[in-house]
Amino acid sequence: SGACTSFAMYPGLTAGAARVIWEFGPKDWRQPLAERMFTGQWGGTMCLTEADAGSAVGDNRTKANRTDEPGVYHLVGEKIWISVAQVANKIMLLARTTPLEEVKRKTEGLSLFFTDLDRAKIEVRAIHKMGRHAVDSNMLFINDLWIPEEDRIGAEGDGFKIILHGLNPERV
Repeated sequence: SGACTSFAMYPGLTAGAARVIWEFGPKDWRQPLAERMFTGQWGGTMCLTEADAGSAVGDNRTKANRTDEPGVYHLVGEKIWISVAQVANKIMLLARTTPLEEVKRKTEGLSLFFTDLDRAKIEVRAIHKMGRHAVDSNMLFINDLWIPEEDRIGAEGDGFKIILHGLNPERV
């Protein structure tokens, strides 16, 4: 692909993701979000796709289970084709908080999180590819990641509806 496509893909945590945080995240996140994203202090990536699900988000298997400790989720799973994870320090991650067999529609029961990319709990492996080298593509292996409830965006189970607010404007 050409330089324009590579450059367009570079931001990672794109304007769409920022829009989701701005609209659905806590109001006290807005000013720090703007300052840290636009000064480069927060480099982030969106973690939606999975190897066995591809772009069929409802088939995601990454699990975010509530723990015995109130207000904490335990995450385990895998993501693939994640851009700029080699340099990111924040992730926007979609995970299943309600088991698939307990929902009416596959897109229900998914929650969205914005949290630190903890490299002690998330292994980031580069995917070698033929083109578009200006932006790295990666597989993420998440093992025993603990996320505080405050890092969830919106209500539990509403992640798919929320993420569409960021993805739809980017389709252009």
